[in-house]
Amino acid sequence: QLAARQFEESARYRNDLHYWLAKLQGLPAGPALPMSTSGLHRCERLTGTLEAVQWQALKQRAVALNVSPTALLLGIFAEVLRAWSERKAFTLVLTFFNRMPVHPQIEQVLGPFISTTLFVVEKNETDSLEHRIRHTQKTLFADLDHSAVSGIRVLRELKRSNRLESTLPLPVVFTSLLGKKMTRDSRSFLENISYAVTQTPQVYLDHQMYELDGQLRFSWDVARDYFADGVIDAVFADYCRVLGELAGNTGQWPPELSACGPRNTEACAIRFETFPERRGRAFPLTDLQQAYAFGKSPHSANMSSRIYSAIDAVYLDTDRLQQALQQLLAAHEMLVAVVGPDGTWKTPDGIPAYTIPVADLRGEQPERIATTLADIEREMMAANCALGAWPHFELRVSHLDAVHSIVHFSVELLIADAVSIGLLRKQLCHFYHHAGDKPDLSISYTDYLWSLENYRQSAGYQASMDYWERKFADIPPGPKLPLRDKGITHGTERLEAVLDNWVALKTMAAQLSVTPGMVLLTAYAEVLAAWSDGQPFSIVMPSWHRLPLHEDIDQLVGDFTAMVWLAVEHQAGSFADKVQRNHRLVQQDLAHRAVSGLKALRKQALKRRNSGPLSFPVVFTDLEPDAGYELPDGFRLRKTLSQTAQVDLDNISSDYGERLGLHWDVAQGRYPDGVVQDMFAAYRRLLAQLACDPESWQETDFSFLSTKSTKDTK
Repeated sequence: QLAARQFEESARYRNDLHYWLAKLQGLPAGPALPMSTSGLHRCERLTGTLEAVQWQALKQRAVALNVSPTALLLGIFAEVLRAWSERKAFTLVLTFFNRMPVHPQIEQVLGPFISTTLFVVEKNETDSLEHRIRHTQKTLFADLDHSAVSGIRVLRELKRSNRLESTLPLPVVFTSLLGKKMTRDSRSFLENISYAVTQTPQVYLDHQMYELDGQLRFSWDVARDYFADGVIDAVFADYCRVLGELAGNTGQWPPELSACGPRNTEACAIRFETFPERRGRAFPLTDLQQAYAFGKSPHSANMSSRIYSAIDAVYLDTDRLQQALQQLLAAHEMLVAVVGPDGTWKTPDGIPAYTIPVADLRGEQPERIATTLADIEREMMAANCALGAWPHFELRVSHLDAVHSIVHFSVELLIADAVSIGLLRKQLCHFYHHAGDKPDLSISYTDYLWSLENYRQSAGYQASMDYWERKFADIPPGPKLPLRDKGITHGTERLEAVLDNWVALKTMAAQLSVTPGMVLLTAYAEVLAAWSDGQPFSIVMPSWHRLPLHEDIDQLVGDFTAMVWLAVEHQAGSFADKVQRNHRLVQQDLAHRAVSGLKALRKQALKRRNSGPLSFPVVFTDLEPDAGYELPDGFRLRKTLSQTAQVDLDNISSDYGERLGLHWDVAQGRYPDGVVQDMFAAYRRLLAQLACDPESWQETDFSFLSTKSTKDTK
């Protein structure tokens, strides 16, 4: 220790310290694996072995790539974690047993000689797997050239100078004993160990490996309860499988790891099949489609759930647009499907014709143009195609002048979810420019539905149903907000604003190992809590990420919506704590998204009908995945508006990169005048405060968001 202290005064030590302090500013947290809500973390050991032939094949690959075996395995380990992590750039703690050669007998001395370094896995999803492994080697060796300073010392210096969050989680450690000389005593010791496990505070996954008798022996010491149910076993299974597959691949390695991550783990249980013999036959409605269908009836909301889009166009040729629409109808069966008397979908033998209505407003006064456009929007939002009738969409055109037109496109959620509607907008405009093109699809939406129907017979389906039934046994309803005495709705009103400092919130979300949407959801929950009656409540959150059952799954049109029900209770803790809690709860629901929870919810609603309706009128629409649905040249999305049966308030956001569009779709006439406007203003203030003031993330009480006069409004 004295020698080490003296070495800290050397030029090399100061140079290495400067290297690390410069490199690790803005250090990301550890990988964001799905977590549990348990506070108890007991360590267990998972073990694996690569046989000598497999390990030798990997070492030969390391030679071919000009990397060390440790760098090869570190790169593979990082890629498996990346597949499971919501954060694609993260930090691993590397530990080494390299004793400084300060004395010939240093190897015989007992003491804590372990050194650490911090390894940043960069967000690099464009290069191939082999290229990323080479980059791992390059980075690792550059870091080891400056290993005189431990990672712990660097963290202390960064935190002392306020260049790093004091609570930055680094829960994953990678330890390599490869190349460590094994003495006779150490071999005997390792061969006779029957069980061992290590435990380190705030470390929840410690990867360790060594070579023995030509084999690769590796183990993971894990705090199993820190992660969501089944997650760590699935990640370890992915790692073992990937090692075996790469060891057996003597040719070019694939650019990406195959079938890794939580979405693929879900998908593995569902066998996707095609059913050509069932084409043209009736097929079932999803549980959510059944809810939409019920909402259309006079016995429910008597309205259609839909998304309206207004698209600006220049020099629009209506005849070409008509042809593009017919191509779109031919490409997607859900656009021509009707609900039969037996409650199933049916498609016609041919493609029905649809004539686009045109409003010619060229030469009209601006006031009349504005009035006509508002009337068209209102009519299209109020449309409610009867079950058994067709179509469940509407397309109109308004010519404003010799150059500018508007394409009005309204689609019922009964036939297409939000991501599907984005795809329809893009393809309609694409077919306008490229007549004769059609999607090259080998699967259909009915194949997806029939594959899900077959999954109903599996143990996995029943396990998910059990989860939903347990969840809904005591779930609270939506928040009790101030309502009008007669809450008759008259359409949808949209409140809109823009948050400029969106990057700051995304950066903080990354540091908390959550998606940016979880920050918005938590802020929304705080505002709702400030205006509600103080009781627990639930927010419904639709998610648009599809199960990756097939490479063409994202090109289908239909309902793929996964639903989350977030129960919000008054709990002590900072805003940052609440964000992480909500993230964990959302991930728990999404782990069962292959099975809709609506059937279990209906059963619970029947059991509790004597105690009042179990309704969820408040929705948070999660940020849509980036599906690349930008419109082609000549078209620009002007406006969207949504409405959902039995939904009074829907929070929708649009990510514009550095700015965030805030949109609240509100059922008109449901709330007293000014209430939702005050809530929306408070939501904007809270997000702006979180973006500008890092200390506000440690606030625990946000009741100040509302005023007494507003909360007391009846």
